[in-house]
Amino acid sequence: MIDLERCFGCKSCEAACKQEHRLGPGEYRNKVVWLGDADEGGLDFLTLTCQHCERPACLRACPVNPKAITKDPLTGVVEVIEDRCTGCGECVVACPYSAMGYDPAGHHAVKCDLCPDRRAEGLEPACASICPGHAIQFGERSGLLERAASEERTVRDHDHFLLKPQTIYLERIGGGGNAAGGNGGGGGSSVHPPAGLGRRPAFADAPGAQKVFVEKGPAFPYGEAREDAAPDRVEAGGCNICFNCCSVKFHFRGKELVKITGNEEDPVLKGKLCPKAQFTLQMYHSEHRLTRPLKRVGKRGEGRFEPIGWDQALDEIADKLRGVREKWGAEALAMFVGTRAGLITKSGYARLFSQMWGTPNFEGTDPFCASGKSIAYDLTQGAVGSGNSYTPGDMGSAEMYLYIGDNQAETRPVYFGMINDWRIKNRARMVVVDPRRTVTASKADTWLPIRPGTDMALALAMAGHILTCDLHDQKFCAEWVLGWELWRDFILEKGYTPEWAEPLTGLPAGEIRALAEDVARADGCVIFGSRGLNQHTNSVQTNRALMFLAAITGNWGRKGGTYFNMTAGPPIAPDAPGERRPKIAKPRIRRSPAGWIEAMRTGAPYPVRALIACNNPMAQWPGQDDAREAFGSLDLLVHIELFQNETSAFADYVLPAAGGIEKGEVGRTNDDRR
Repeated sequence: MIDLERCFGCKSCEAACKQEHRLGPGEYRNKVVWLGDADEGGLDFLTLTCQHCERPACLRACPVNPKAITKDPLTGVVEVIEDRCTGCGECVVACPYSAMGYDPAGHHAVKCDLCPDRRAEGLEPACASICPGHAIQFGERSGLLERAASEERTVRDHDHFLLKPQTIYLERIGGGGNAAGGNGGGGGSSVHPPAGLGRRPAFADAPGAQKVFVEKGPAFPYGEAREDAAPDRVEAGGCNICFNCCSVKFHFRGKELVKITGNEEDPVLKGKLCPKAQFTLQMYHSEHRLTRPLKRVGKRGEGRFEPIGWDQALDEIADKLRGVREKWGAEALAMFVGTRAGLITKSGYARLFSQMWGTPNFEGTDPFCASGKSIAYDLTQGAVGSGNSYTPGDMGSAEMYLYIGDNQAETRPVYFGMINDWRIKNRARMVVVDPRRTVTASKADTWLPIRPGTDMALALAMAGHILTCDLHDQKFCAEWVLGWELWRDFILEKGYTPEWAEPLTGLPAGEIRALAEDVARADGCVIFGSRGLNQHTNSVQTNRALMFLAAITGNWGRKGGTYFNMTAGPPIAPDAPGERRPKIAKPRIRRSPAGWIEAMRTGAPYPVRALIACNNPMAQWPGQDDAREAFGSLDLLVHIELFQNETSAFADYVLPAAGGIEKGEVGRTNDDRR
């Protein structure tokens, strides 16, 4: 059964199918199609897969004798017998549901057969087991229909060709973020049209996507025989691609990593996983990875290097660092460590090195990503992160979900899948405030297209309306919120009303009032913020205003109510022993590495002459022309990465880094703090 309301187009099912069946590029057994765009009323997502029809057109069209397509009389599963198939394409043309694929290397048809090997082991098909949104559900047809009826869902009639398709599709629920605004009272915007009807694909495969990789082996793990990749051991671990840090299982054949799946033993995620984690399989084996140290032989920026040994690289780097310290002082070294390096590396090894070297200029990517919300949390509650958890009794019990500057459906799909599932089960309300009609907005009851950078004005106006109308949680404020009266008086004195915010935000005052009343009256509202707030001007004060909004409505420290801005992590920040830490003679230049550029270029407030960096500061730091000039002036630039990038071209030495599973680490952070 495929639930069109729960599907948000993450394509995790595609990734799982490709891994399970070793499918090549452009080769699909199932495929998720994005339909429409913002100008056409938002996005819909339609999973194309075999319908396992009672009267399959593909079987009747197959000209091979004996047939290359069979139908199991007991299970009803329609399957391609690949060694019989001649690749004539008759079944592809005959299938009206676009369910047939083609293997251009083996010259035969491919289609979903519901993973018979997995079913024989008592497992679900790969797509159903990993789908973050619970959009693909597997079981007896009668049981699935009963489940749909219990949620009062509408089953789509898609038997227009009299083939009796057995795959069930559940229609979208009314609302669906189909129009900007809404009635503000819980009904959302107008009824959503059936997904896929009269809509065009939002994008398609690029030309040449059907070409077969010539290369084979670990770097190109798809298109190989499935039996050649059967794992002989499984190790539990974590994904370090994004801040979800999802638990995964790494499947090995000998020393070769052959598959990445979710960990069904995880009590929170329960084996769900997004495609990013699955496709790190390609990253680990890519032929483009750095494997040997490189030394610059051309001018900075030319990207000309020669490979050298580790001993030579480390000895030469150490000599140059000593020269910088002797001439300019220890503070002339700056270190920039990306968060994907892991907590032990970033907050452990690298931090300890900077302290023992004697430089205050050590930083990660936080100033460009999330420092605003971290400072706001510290000022508001004294600690970073929400204490709430992704459980049905906590965040799943909210009556309302409000997303402001957070496209969780695309950035953290496993967690959005849980929120969207609870929204449907509990008939909760979802509102998305975002300049773009995002994937998250496509699932919302109401989408409010705010003018970029005016989220704080919206929060202040909502608070002003709530306080003016005495809609705040007076008992909670009196018992738990320090200084709320001062903030109330400030808000009212400044005249922060919906009418004041309307010309700033571009949102009608009536919609601002309705949103404020919905938040105040909901029995539990989870307010989500993210990069849309954290990476904009006034990010600290915007986050604080939204935290205050949550507090005055009683949505703090309770189940089903919180302000939730990304992640929290274990406090790993050891200090080197005092006797190993030289006295730092000069203060830190700035918290943001952007301030280092001026020190590199002009020597103010003091010179920075050496940089050790991972990640890609050339692409992250503001003012790239200034960054190029600054990097070109350094006495030493050491770049540590998995792959060469823009920063590598300016480096004196490029050192290969180890990926997450190769070095072992502690997961950096997680949306659910457990």
